Amino acid sequence: MVASLVQLQFLRISDCEELEQIIAKDNDDEKDQILSGCKKLRTLELRGLDKLTFIFTPHLAQSLVHLETLRIDRCRGLKHLIGEKDDEREVISESLGFPKLKTLSIRGCDELEYVFPVSVSPSLLNLEEMEIIYCANLKQIFYREEGDALTRDGIINFPQLGKLSLSRPKNFTAQLPSLQVLAIEGHEELGDFLAQLQGHTNLREIRIRAYKGAQELMQVGSFGTNRRAGHELSLLSSMVASLVQLQSLDISDCEELEQIIAKDNDDEKDQILSGSDLQSLCFPNLREFEITGCNKLRSLFPVAMASGLPKLENLQVGDSSQLLGVFWQDDDASLVNVEKQMVFPNLSLLILENLPSIVCFSLGCDDFLFPRPEMLLTVDKCPKLTTKFD
Repeated sequence: MVASLVQLQFLRISDCEELEQIIAKDNDDEKDQILSGCKKLRTLELRGLDKLTFIFTPHLAQSLVHLETLRIDRCRGLKHLIGEKDDEREVISESLGFPKLKTLSIRGCDELEYVFPVSVSPSLLNLEEMEIIYCANLKQIFYREEGDALTRDGIINFPQLGKLSLSRPKNFTAQLPSLQVLAIEGHEELGDFLAQLQGHTNLREIRIRAYKGAQELMQVGSFGTNRRAGHELSLLSSMVASLVQLQSLDISDCEELEQIIAKDNDDEKDQILSGSDLQSLCFPNLREFEITGCNKLRSLFPVAMASGLPKLENLQVGDSSQLLGVFWQDDDASLVNVEKQMVFPNLSLLILENLPSIVCFSLGCDDFLFPRPEMLLTVDKCPKLTTKFD
């Protein structure tokens, strides 16, 4: 049958609970032709195939050179995308690959252990979007088989990848020069992962959810720090300069988060940052910032950074029990270069909700201005808030 589908470009299979194989292997001499019958396939979507344990044989994977989109959703028995062998056929791993693949999405595959052998990674140079979420048993995205050639420095290169969404991945090391949108959930090694992004100036959107922290997060000039021997995740001031294109920042349910901006902690920067240092930190293109469910967070930004948020339009803060203020003034920082009035020229939406400890909008600076007349303000369940928004 498959041999008759040589022109097939789109294939969707959903809710076939008893389906065990996408393409059944014949036992006659025509097997090679049958396995390669769908070689023009561009889009493959699989959903709700609970008995499927793998998708491709290695030989079939070699034939799908035109595949551009692969979406897999709720295939709960899936363990690997590519089976290990075609019966007794020896696999030439170097020939595996999807050179035209642009979109890879895998969601809700509870038994998935690995996605691709590392030998596939050099073929993924055109990958633009990768989403691997809610795969509770995932050990690694790319795994090494016996005889696999090592990538340079063990780092995989995705030169075109612009959007990346991951849940709890481990040992994922990659070069991502084109990354614009990053969504991370429950990453135990988040500090190490974010360290790879230092110097990436294309990031426009960051979403971090349900980060639980690790016993230790090494700073190493990265986003991670544990200066209080706690579970702390912060953007180091040395990293903020890389985020000049950031437009949206969304952080939720990070119970151990203590700081958004941390001071660098190397031998030369143990001192408190001066007012001018803080003032130089900015997100000049940030438009939306939402943070919820961060119960160890006491404030968001230093007062001196207010002038570095000229395009901020939407600020939403909620469900954070220890938050004292949105902005804070470092007691040891110089006040010389801090603006006397905090002005948010484009802020049109401000929501403060379920913040039982918040006492003021800005700790250490009571003079702020929201010039947009149409600004929407919502304050709810903030019993200690003394700030009056006129």
